[in-house]
Amino acid sequence: MTDNRGIGFSSIPSDKSQYSTSVMAQDVLLVMDHLGWSQAHVAGFSMGGMIATKLAAAAPHRVSSLSILSVTGGGMEILPRCWRGWKYALKGLMAKTPHERAIVDLKLHFSKRTLKLLEPSSGRRLRQVLYEEYTSRSTGSQPQAESGFTGQGYAVGDASLVHSRASRCLGHPTFC
Repeated sequence: MTDNRGIGFSSIPSDKSQYSTSVMAQDVLLVMDHLGWSQAHVAGFSMGGMIATKLAAAAPHRVSSLSILSVTGGGMEILPRCWRGWKYALKGLMAKTPHERAIVDLKLHFSKRTLKLLEPSSGRRLRQVLYEEYTSRSTGSQPQAESGFTGQGYAVGDASLVHSRASRCLGHPTFC
């Protein structure tokens, strides 16, 4: 798992042109090179899924498998399609603490039904397991700088993944 530029302990460029899903996919390739990995099983969630898809399209020979979840094609597709999505997106922008942000992110990214499921190994609600994961990651690093937040927003808004192009680049069908 890597921190994308603009968050955690990664670099935080102030110039928004330094943020794109393609540039961040190249960052992942550099990390793989540094670790000596010629291939990897790649998974991505939300913006990480956009980056993973760009990685697979740019270097399909480096990706053993690709799993993505909660991903859009970028651009206008990132805009919520329902009131609930808008409500939580706005609350996320106003969240001040890791606790507030975790609660909003869980509601934005997961259905109530999913959050009520029991995690098999512990028997605890998935809501609690994910909340603890979100907050432990947030409290273990520095708060996200405004330029990092803005840059990541730019990367997601500027991303463009045409599903037919992804299928052609990856050499196998993609499911939308």
